[in-house]
Amino acid sequence: ISGTTAVDAHSARTLMSALATDATTDYAVPRVASVAAALADSAVTITCFGKFQVHVDGMPLDLSGLRPQARNVLQLLALAPNRDHRCEFLEDVLWPGVAHSVAGHRLQVAISSVRSAVDAHGISIERIGDRYRMSLPASAHVDIVAFDDLLSKASVSAAQGDTGGRIAARKQVLDLYTDDLLTGFPSMDHIDAERGRYRRGAAAAAAALAYDYQGIGEGDLAMKAARRSVELNPEDETPWLIIADLHDAAGDHVGAEHIRREHAQIQAELGA
Repeated sequence: ISGTTAVDAHSARTLMSALATDATTDYAVPRVASVAAALADSAVTITCFGKFQVHVDGMPLDLSGLRPQARNVLQLLALAPNRDHRCEFLEDVLWPGVAHSVAGHRLQVAISSVRSAVDAHGISIERIGDRYRMSLPASAHVDIVAFDDLLSKASVSAAQGDTGGRIAARKQVLDLYTDDLLTGFPSMDHIDAERGRYRRGAAAAAAALAYDYQGIGEGDLAMKAARRSVELNPEDETPWLIIADLHDAAGDHVGAEHIRREHAQIQAELGA
């Protein structure tokens, strides 16, 4: 379990090859210091799991004035804050098949709208050459970045044999994963792929958590975590086996057999 979960953690950490955090999930100081310095104490919180939200000092930032295209640009930049995004990449994701001359103009208009909505709140949208980036204050918190950082911590704890450490990290991972990534974002190939990546990462964390709980004799907690894993990714065999083993351990052999049959049926439907 620990070994496979480390691989899943690595996959989740490579979101657009652009999630940059340290062990405390703090961010590097933005290059445009004038914006960040003036608002360094602003508590910016960005939520990407479920409904996209931005909070500043505990209050929701009103983004209702943004047109859908501008809102999509903001959400895409928020997936990898403090990292550069090539303009062509953004254009291809947001307007696939549209000529770059047209998509580039749309992107400029959308960025201008986003800046008007967020610049006064310590969130800077910078352009350097042919790249854009969202720069955040050092105190900012982005759930998807914290999720990725915690998966990394769980992998390190697993490699060190620190059961308590990896349990704590994976519990926090599942607390962060409240829903799929950017549920309000329209279906697009890139975003759909990232949704699947993060769902599988959460499912793997839940399965590994169930395994550890089972190992320390916490059957109820193991069952809860294993069921969460099955809900997130029913294709993974591991949580099904854990659930069946837990039923057997409790003397419920009928229940265990039922779980095994249900798993076999799902595997058959998936063509496994």
